[in-house]
Amino acid sequence: DVELREIPMRPGQLFMDPKRMIEACDENTIGVVPTFGVTYTGNYEFPQPLHDALDKFQADTGIDIDMHIDAASGGFLAPFVAPDIVWDFRLPRVKSISASGHKFGLAPLGCGWVIWRDEEALPQELVFNVDYLGGQIGTFAINFSRPAGQVIAQYYEFLRLGREGYTKVQNASYQVAAYLADEIAKLGPYEFICTGRPDEGIPAVCF
Repeated sequence: DVELREIPMRPGQLFMDPKRMIEACDENTIGVVPTFGVTYTGNYEFPQPLHDALDKFQADTGIDIDMHIDAASGGFLAPFVAPDIVWDFRLPRVKSISASGHKFGLAPLGCGWVIWRDEEALPQELVFNVDYLGGQIGTFAINFSRPAGQVIAQYYEFLRLGREGYTKVQNASYQVAAYLADEIAKLGPYEFICTGRPDEGIPAVCF
């Protein structure tokens, strides 16, 4: 069994901060998972400060901890509208990234992606060897038949839109979010948690 240690939100700190993260780590910790696009707030949990804290933790204790980035929302946003945010494999501790193609990847529902830094980063314990049409196939997906239409649709969007097209689409979403934030601010004395800025989170408004 794997013990899940969550870093709860608290007033004024609606994200996983390095200090509390390190306090939850020990010699049995197998990974740290920031959410790059928090569902409740819309903001990013920036991996860079957590990564730096883990570097210091290793220097102090000798304990080496990897990271997985839950980029279900931000994975199809930041590369196109905020490329200077260092959140991905540019950070050496990041061994895997997951992203939802059916969110901001513009694919149909049910399309999700997970990528590893390299083959060595994928634990063999996660790979199942199955017999298929007389041969052995290694898979880490959920078994049973499932449609491939979502994957084909995602591939089509990659080819049709490319980097330039995705950049235009995502920028348009952020423009709408900025407009909504400005207009909502005129309605009353609201405290904004997320204003839809591309350097802070997803194109959403939370107040």
